[in-house]
Formats: sequence, structure tokens, C-alpha cells
Amino acid sequence: MHDADDRRSWNRSQAGPGPVRRRALMATAAALAVRPVAGQTPRKWPYEQRCGRFVVHADFDWTHALPVTTVLEEIDRDVQATLRLPPSENPIHVVVMKSESAYRRYMETYFPKLPFRRALFLRDRGPGMLFTYQHPAVLDDIRHEVTHAVVNDDRPPLPLWIDEGIAEYFEPPSADRYAGNPYLAVVQEELNHRSLIPLETLEAIEDLATFGDEHYRHSWAWVHFLLHRTPRSRELLVEYVRSFFAARDFRLSQAVNALFPDVALEVQQHFAALPHRPSTDG
Repeated sequence: MHDADDRRSWNRSQAGPGPVRRRALMATAAALAVRPVAGQTPRKWPYEQRCGRFVVHADFDWTHALPVTTVLEEIDRDVQATLRLPPSENPIHVVVMKSESAYRRYMETYFPKLPFRRALFLRDRGPGMLFTYQHPAVLDDIRHEVTHAVVNDDRPPLPLWIDEGIAEYFEPPSADRYAGNPYLAVVQEELNHRSLIPLETLEAIEDLATFGDEHYRHSWAWVHFLLHRTPRSRELLVEYVRSFFAARDFRLSQAVNALFPDVALEVQQHFAALPHRPSTDG
């Protein structure tokens, strides 16, 4: 795993969670008015395929190497179903290149003001665009970034902690979301001698620069706990997301404290009961 500085740089570790940070990138895009360089005509792609609202573009025949369309369909369906979000037909373009060198050349040509990152999701005033290249964790990158895109689709961005916690939750393959996330063993060990960062503390964080490894990990843990502890806790998470998008005041920490008189004990028991197994190669 990368440390907090790496995370703020939007890098990822092939060995574990380290996602590209869409929120930081969106801020960069807004500041730079990100668009292709004047005079540059977007290239035509030799391989293109439409999959629902997704359009995949590639410079190689990825269909036998990467199950990209399967991953896109699954993550779109799973995120919308879990959070009960309204369906959307807003297009999302996914550009996958065969090599890092080709990816670097493309990004330097069309988006020279942006620093190099292994995967970038951009949306200025047009369709969302995810750029990446073939590497061992590319499917994890795609799941994480598309989760951000689906959750915040034409809506105000969720608060930092829950936006990242949800994306971390959906980043692994579906079979690993309950007990295969690399964060699980770390959180289980931490809970032997301490509690998670309180929800109230996470709710107050707005600056990405103050959001470190522990914050990402504990945001994931709170989302996992709420989705799986009880049907009512799952409903609270869904209600919170929907209330936020509807601009209704809803303090999730207060609702969770009311539901569980001893929240720390509930969290400890929840994670202690979970098995831990190696994650599936995404």
C-alpha cells in the first residue's frame, strides 16, 4: 500500500488499495479548465465497443485479455442497486491503452497540464471520461473510478469520507467485497487495541490533504459495517446518501449512535466475526 502522500498524488499500489482520487482530479480539472490542447483532434480508436451507457475505446483488441464490459456492467448495476440510486443513461467513456508508454504519450498530447497518473477520471462539461492502460490492477482502477462516476452522476459530490469509503468498498471483485478486501486484516488487527476513527471526525474532514491512509481504511470499514451489520444500519447508509443528494439535513453519526448504544462494541464484534481470506486477483 502507498502512504498518504502517494494517495494524495492519486497513485495506486498493485498490492492493495491505493485508488486514484477523483475528487482531487476534478478540482484540478476545474482549475485548469481541462480540455484537449487547442488544435489537437481526438484520435480514432481501432477498437470500440458500446456497453449500455459505457463506450470503451482501445488501441488494442482487449476483448480477449480484459473483461472490461463485464466489469462495467457489474459495477454500474451493483452500485445503483446497493444504494438504490435512480438509473442513468448519462454516457461514460472508458479509454484503455495497451501500454504505459502509449498512455503517457496520449495524455501528454491531449492533456499536457495534468500530471501523470495511472488512471484518470475527467468530467468537465461533457461526458465522463476514464483513461487508463493495461496493468495488473487495471480492473480495480476501473471499478473504483466508475463507482465515483456512478454515485456522483449529475449530483453534488458526496462528503469526502463516504465518497471514498463507498469507492473502496466496490473496488474489489464482487466476491471479495464482504471478506476479501486487503483492508480487512489490518482493520481486524487495529480493533484488537483501538476503535475506528469516529464518524463525527470523518464527517468533519473536507480537505483531501488531511485525509491519510487511516482515513481511507476506516471510511471503508464504516461503509462495510453499515452495509452488513443489520438491515437497519444498511438502510441508514442508503437514507444518508439519498438525503444528501436531496439536500436534506441528515447526520449519519447521530443516527448510528441512536441505533447502536455501544457503537464501538458493535464494530468490534462485526469485524471479529468476519473471516479473512486472500483477495481474488482483480
